[in-house]
Amino acid sequence: MTMKPGLVLVTPPEAEPILAADALAFLRVDDTDEQTLVEGLIKAARIYVENYTGLTLINTVWALWRDGFSKRRLADPWWNGTRDGSLSMFSGGEERKIVLPRKPVVSVTSISTFGLDDTESTYAASNYIVDDTKQNPEIVLRDAAVWPSDLRAAKAVKVLFTAGYGTVGTSVPADILLAMRHMIAHWFENRESVVVGSIAQTATVLLETYRCIDL
Repeated sequence: MTMKPGLVLVTPPEAEPILAADALAFLRVDDTDEQTLVEGLIKAARIYVENYTGLTLINTVWALWRDGFSKRRLADPWWNGTRDGSLSMFSGGEERKIVLPRKPVVSVTSISTFGLDDTESTYAASNYIVDDTKQNPEIVLRDAAVWPSDLRAAKAVKVLFTAGYGTVGTSVPADILLAMRHMIAHWFENRESVVVGSIAQTATVLLETYRCIDL
């Protein structure tokens, strides 16, 4: 999983999951001259983990931009002409949910829509439910609610949300932190270009159970 189209970083995390001093201790390095390098490796490891798994480790504010609420299943690679169900399931209509591409979700701040004249409106939170129990968190439209219509052709919907395990590294699962330490050690010992995909196997194994389904 890589950064999803339409997903924009609004407010970055205020801290990294691993302190530089802890990483240096894991590397068994006493020389603080390497601290700047290690701090860069910590950030790189965090970004790699987040893009690989679909997680956000430290609380971060994201904006998810969409062109609208319409389904376009016939244009999707998933559709190959042989699926059960009525054609209306695949040929259009209105989606009843928005899948959020980062988890764990802390909160959904707002859903904004943009009309044909570019006027921004806030969609009432009473119209939807945030379901964070699924592997891929969703905003689900309530039964009696409908999405706004007459929206502009592009960047018509903005979902502002916060995702993360907390504000400090101790809130991040220990096996994810261990995976990061292995990645940092690998990059620290191999400072030249290496073969793509040569991240330490231990790190990959530790992260696999957290990986979201790429929808």
